[in-house]
Amino acid sequence: MTNVKSLIPNWGISISINQPVSNMGLITTTQTWTPGDQSFNVIGGTMTFTDNTKQWLTGIPASSGYTDFNWIRSGTTTAPTSTACDAAFNSVKGTDYADPLGQYAKILGGTWAPYRMCAYNQTIGGNLCTHGQPAWDQYSTFNKLMNTPSVDIVITNDQSRWTRCPVVEMADEPTLSQGGAAKLDLRKAPSVDKNGSVNTSFDYASGMGWFPGYAINVETGERLNMAFSENSWLSAYNGHDMIWNPTSDMVDQLGNNVWGGMQYIYVFNHNGKYVKTLGPGGNTNMPAYDAGAYMYTKLSSLNASDKRNVYKDCAWVGLPMLTPGQTLRSNDVKIRLRLAKPYAKFLNNAGDSAVAPIQNRCSPKYTFSTSPQSTITNNLQAAKNALNLINIVPNPYYAYSSYETSQLDNRVKITNLPGKCTINIYTISGTLIRQYKKDNDISYQDWDIKNTAGIPVASGLYIIHVDVPGVGEKILKWFGVLRPIDLDEF
Repeated sequence: MTNVKSLIPNWGISISINQPVSNMGLITTTQTWTPGDQSFNVIGGTMTFTDNTKQWLTGIPASSGYTDFNWIRSGTTTAPTSTACDAAFNSVKGTDYADPLGQYAKILGGTWAPYRMCAYNQTIGGNLCTHGQPAWDQYSTFNKLMNTPSVDIVITNDQSRWTRCPVVEMADEPTLSQGGAAKLDLRKAPSVDKNGSVNTSFDYASGMGWFPGYAINVETGERLNMAFSENSWLSAYNGHDMIWNPTSDMVDQLGNNVWGGMQYIYVFNHNGKYVKTLGPGGNTNMPAYDAGAYMYTKLSSLNASDKRNVYKDCAWVGLPMLTPGQTLRSNDVKIRLRLAKPYAKFLNNAGDSAVAPIQNRCSPKYTFSTSPQSTITNNLQAAKNALNLINIVPNPYYAYSSYETSQLDNRVKITNLPGKCTINIYTISGTLIRQYKKDNDISYQDWDIKNTAGIPVASGLYIIHVDVPGVGEKILKWFGVLRPIDLDEF
């Protein structure tokens, strides 16, 4: 299906549908890319607040070069290497042709990216070349870019919608983390409730918290599992409390990156069938939302293969920060991340107990709205503003108008009128000479330049008063020069 157009006359609209070419599978060096090829599926992202005056959420924008801020590894550019760490950067950036145009590094200003595009820490000669990178450093090729869905992520103060999830460690060195937890393992800290209080009666004694919101796969309608990270070494920046509460601090007093406590957001997709009878330990695919049970089981094993089976299904990563001067979660925010996908079945949930009942035969179901272009009704301010559009034409009138149909016809039009109004025409001395009570859908009123008795008025200046009930009034001045009646043709 390519460039399909459908006309709907009854609605007065035309719909054009285009089937995009999927290049999201370009994740090996055997693939090629032609400069100028724009079909790399990125639509973009938006972030909207319920109170636009309090935009409290921002993020860490990715950059290029040999820096920790280069956390989204897209493009094909490499640079001359002068150190072993420079070579390490080049070994990651651009070698797999996953994003030669760098489009995935531009979503929401480079603050969100598919997990597949995220950098991981690299160690050369026993020294870390990069710090605070959001991806795990093993099995990255198991994570397929083509499995990245379009999602909605909502952060809300409504606790009934919060997501039960793992809290993972983001400290680069286990020797610095609480309990010696390795990077992207479960935090070795007691689990907390929605208010951040420790509760020993939890099913999960440690490593579990609550993300203040939820994520939806808009291609399938599923609620998705989530996780967030903390760097427990950064206790002064809320990195030690098992609560998602990033600060606005970019660096510490020594100039080291702290990035708001490194409280990154992870969204996981449901890419394969999950069999209920096998339970979290017997499955290798992330289920639809299960309150973090699968991830908790896998990450608790401290087995690299289990950890791989968690992060192979990670879809999106965001590096959030609190906007300086703002209050955390002062209002709800919705993040929309959109990729173009060919129309196809992205979900086959036969036998998958973790998915809601099948709808639309597992095919995507899309809706659209014309509300931004629809007519505004019952809007008093808009009606008052429309009074300024009322006019009389031609003005001035010099013995002729294009509306007239004969030599005996004199005519002007009062235009842009509402359906119901009263029009009074006065002489300059205030004498009422003509009145029209309009109550129809026509947007104008003809005046034959005569008074109520049907006698042509004299040349001169006249006042026209238009009264619109419940809205307001408009006053116009009109000048006319009347021509003598020409009876030569009679």
